[in-house]
Amino acid sequence: MILKKHFFLTFLVFCPMVYADDTLPSPGNLPGPYAFLGIHGPADDAAIVDKIVLDVFGDYTRDNFGGDTYALRYSIEVPFGDSASIMLEHLYETWSLPSEVAQDLGISDSGSNLGDFAVRGKFLFIRESDRVPAMSLKLVVKAPAGSDENARYMDTTAVLLSVLGAKNFHSTSQSLVTNLRLITELGIAAWDDSDQAQNDALKWGIATLLQLGKPHRVRIGAYGLVGRRDNGDRPSVAQIEWEYGVNETARAFIGAEAGLNEDADDYSIEAGLRFRFNSILPWGSPGHSPTLAR
Repeated sequence: MILKKHFFLTFLVFCPMVYADDTLPSPGNLPGPYAFLGIHGPADDAAIVDKIVLDVFGDYTRDNFGGDTYALRYSIEVPFGDSASIMLEHLYETWSLPSEVAQDLGISDSGSNLGDFAVRGKFLFIRESDRVPAMSLKLVVKAPAGSDENARYMDTTAVLLSVLGAKNFHSTSQSLVTNLRLITELGIAAWDDSDQAQNDALKWGIATLLQLGKPHRVRIGAYGLVGRRDNGDRPSVAQIEWEYGVNETARAFIGAEAGLNEDADDYSIEAGLRFRFNSILPWGSPGHSPTLAR
């Protein structure tokens, strides 16, 4: 309990509220595809990782303005025992927009930016068993650190509170699919919209993880937001990712996403490496995780 209180105090210290100057900072009307980093993304597994997990990857996105964005992204997740973890996400991007779009928006048609920081805390409150899924509470705070003069980011804090569920439904070594895991997420996101008015959105996500033998893993899912203002705040996205175990420490992955409606970016492609390290922190790693946990 003391540890959880420290997490929430950390969020308050690093993420003070700053009101936005943007008129409509919603996913569908900002040409920056990472403006809602940590808020608008795939469903998270409810399980707590058993080691420190570092993701380093490149990402290309064609947004719904016809612009192109190339990003170098990273995230690091650290477990705190077997019931909590904290993760930090950040990125650097280079982008370009069609000149007519940039002129209409009154912004530059190309540039490079450091993005926002997103901090995520995850707290397990129901452990997975044969009959019961794992359940966790997730809290995300996106800090207004990125540049907003070209509408790439919001000059405001965004928050997400959601409930995660995950369960293994199939585990055998006698078939092509040796393990199947279902992941769900349902939550509420909030951010400053315009003239210090708040927008709220339902966050949803669902995914299936398929373990194909020991080295191969496939994730298929969809996620989105359902905002109350309907001003570009209702993007829906389909996702697929393939992961290959290089060795006990590193896994390579490649994935693609496609927008399912006009509020979502057209498509994106990513590829990178996922590293797992033993924790050197005094509280250590829990030493256990489900077969398909990250």
